[in-house]
Amino acid sequence: MTPAPVPAVVAAPLQPEVAPPPVAPTGRGIRILVAGRSIALPSPSGTGIAVFRRGGAVLAVFDVPGALDLAGLRDDPTFGEARSWMLPDGAVLLLPLPVGMTVEPRREGETWVLEVEAVDATRRSGQRRRPIMAEAEPGPPARLVIGIEGGSRVLAMEDPETGSPLLIGTLIVPGQAHGSAWRLPEFEVLSTRQGAAILARSDRVALRSLPGRFTLSVPGGSMRIAMPGGLDLSAEAVRLTRLLDLPALSVSGLLDRLRSQQSSIATSLPLARGGTRRDTAETLLAMGMPHEAQAMAALALQEDPRMRGDARLLLAYGASALLAGRIGDAAAIEDARIPASDEVLVWRGLLAAARGDAGLAASGITPGMALLFTYPEALRQRLLPMAALALAESDAVPATRRLLAALPETPAYAYARARLSETEGEAAEAARQYAALTESADRPARARAMRRLAELRLVAGEIDARSAAEALDRAIFSWRGDADELALRLRVATLRRAAGEPRIAFDLLRETASLFPEHAPRLRPDIAASLAEAILREPPVAAVALFELHRDLLPTGAEGAETLALLAERLVAMELPQRAIALLQEAAERASTREGRARHGTRMAVLRLAERDAAGALAALDATSLPELPPPLMTARALLRARALAASGERGAAATLLATVGAEGRTTLAAILAEAQDWTGAAAALGEHLAEVLPPGDAAFDPSLRREVARLAAFHALASETVALAGLAARVAGRMGEGPVAELFALLVADPMRGIADARRLGRELDLFRALPGRLSAQGLF
Repeated sequence: MTPAPVPAVVAAPLQPEVAPPPVAPTGRGIRILVAGRSIALPSPSGTGIAVFRRGGAVLAVFDVPGALDLAGLRDDPTFGEARSWMLPDGAVLLLPLPVGMTVEPRREGETWVLEVEAVDATRRSGQRRRPIMAEAEPGPPARLVIGIEGGSRVLAMEDPETGSPLLIGTLIVPGQAHGSAWRLPEFEVLSTRQGAAILARSDRVALRSLPGRFTLSVPGGSMRIAMPGGLDLSAEAVRLTRLLDLPALSVSGLLDRLRSQQSSIATSLPLARGGTRRDTAETLLAMGMPHEAQAMAALALQEDPRMRGDARLLLAYGASALLAGRIGDAAAIEDARIPASDEVLVWRGLLAAARGDAGLAASGITPGMALLFTYPEALRQRLLPMAALALAESDAVPATRRLLAALPETPAYAYARARLSETEGEAAEAARQYAALTESADRPARARAMRRLAELRLVAGEIDARSAAEALDRAIFSWRGDADELALRLRVATLRRAAGEPRIAFDLLRETASLFPEHAPRLRPDIAASLAEAILREPPVAAVALFELHRDLLPTGAEGAETLALLAERLVAMELPQRAIALLQEAAERASTREGRARHGTRMAVLRLAERDAAGALAALDATSLPELPPPLMTARALLRARALAASGERGAAATLLATVGAEGRTTLAAILAEAQDWTGAAAALGEHLAEVLPPGDAAFDPSLRREVARLAAFHALASETVALAGLAARVAGRMGEGPVAELFALLVADPMRGIADARRLGRELDLFRALPGRLSAQGLF
């Protein structure tokens, strides 16, 4: 025979709380089992219990009436501060315990044993548990069902923390805990260690005990969480965990609540206002007044040091700051003291969206987005567009589609719908929607639409990088001052550089750094790269002026050194060698590698030697003399040093140095001796070199060898070494090919005059020797 249902217990308005009178030691005596750890309460068979935390204490509610005798607990360090009071149909035992400690109830014969343990220790204890969970039944009427095992009863009491009604479901069989806590507008389901506990915010809330279950309903109200567009997330929202108390009341209801809270603040002692200020901040947030809510939360944090670790207050402060546009203050949402919950993850996702991190935003918002529909209307209107935008920008197509299906076709969500079309590959439809939004009165949406439309046209090849940059440049002034503007400015700068306009990109990035100083360090590499490109692209005079104005913004290390070296070459082309030398000196100092420093020092020495500053060339080589340089660079520096030594009059030292270099040293020695008009020595040095490098056979020489052979012929001729000149002509006969160099060589090695018949040739040779220096120079032989 099925037992008759127990009448529902309905949350009714409570009378003002009256402190319970002292309990005479005539009730059921509670005894210590293990000092500081466990106690036992005599309870007849069939006695149910519920255990849950409220604030700084754990409550154990028994469904058998009668006073509890606490005399045996008074000297215990853990249970000595326990209190109890009677209910019409039960009794309550309040045990002050620090956060992180809990009470684990178990049945032993005719007693209930309450054992105090750390929360983590309880989780590891291995006791058999039968977790209970609330399930949504859509109805009608909609209700929550909590499946249970064994007998149960329902009691009502006043919440010692808030004064609101508490509906308690006691259970006879131990181990039945409701692990998750979550809130709905009409009530809050608390986390328990045993049984069920409902904090009622509406007089309509009813908890009923039926065989195998508790049912929770709101007669005359609605537990349906229905969203526009027909999407129903009742079951999903019910399962989500919450932290903030944001009741979905009417505007008049929220105003009444606000007035009551303000009155309570005014009549409370200064250090007793923290909790009420937190509740008031939540009410202001629910009313869509984030600036006022943040100010109220800040007062609570400032005035009451005990509230500075309060998770609800920290979250309310951060959430209010986020909606007020104070992203720095909104970092309170990430405070490690706030326990993880679905609601906290949603707010952290919204914070990530405000910072421009779309991927992190989607991962936080998607699991708990149904919660947003349970918030008061004023708050929903602020948060749902933010969530839709964050999901759309993250390319989370399923979540975005699901959310937008639940939202009305209003301008607030038009950009998110256009972005979804683009993500799904419908470029033409997305472009049409973006074009319509560019005429919108919604400035942020208009700016985003202008940006996306330009990007679509760029990808489609309809415009080039310069046109896209110009279009996006106009969008900058449509919306100012947040992460969107920063991202837009960076994109315009990138396009300007791609279009070959690094100077415009440089100016834009410098302006961006001044407008967003907190991002200036991140912008520094792009600013430096743009400046380097601009210096290389601007006309030489403008490039020098740009460098002088912003030398502190040049890239550091090898990149900056290379920029200076290239600018120096432009100055050399302008016949400004001294300015070029100064830049090369700075490039050598900036170089991050030994090779880079030595290379810039070598080029500086070349320029100094060209200016006939042999001492300066040697000083440049000495200043950049480093070990373990690449062999080609070491050879070039040795040849350059030898030339500088020779120019300073130390030809012996130069010859000694060149003797260690090899073939290239002999050609340089020949040039040095030729400059000193030591034609015999020059011919000897160059002759040794050619003896090693001339290929055997009869094949024609390549152009470089032809020039070297012609140089040797000129040296022999200038030294009047006719025998050597004839021998050279015999060795290379037929291998000089044709062209100006070959003709010059032929004149140099022609037979000497033997009579008056050679007078005409004599005239030609006289003309040749008069023009010989110029012709040799023109052919690169000197």
